[in-house]
Amino acid sequence: MTEEQQKIRTFRDLRIWQKSIKPVSQIYKITQSFPKEEAFGLTSHMCRSSVSIPSNIEEGQGRNSTKNFAFSTNCNRLTLQIANSTCNYKKFIIFF
Repeated sequence: MTEEQQKIRTFRDLRIWQKSIKPVSQIYKITQSFPKEEAFGLTSHMCRSSVSIPSNIEEGQGRNSTKNFAFSTNCNRLTLQIANSTCNYKKFIIFF
């Protein structure tokens, strides 16, 4: 076991989790400027997607299995793709 692995006790010790939690508050701030009629659509979807990423990391790390952690990482890749397409929809809506 490497020295870095010995230091990891919880998901909060993972650098990937630390980096994934930062955009959550930014996304919540950005979505506050969205139209009120989007509160249950685009806004909700983007906020849930942003929270999903660190949540999947937490779950994967908590299962103490490399296979499960890899699965949660793959879920995050899909979540990011969905969030990106959601942002593209937002840009489309603004221009039309």
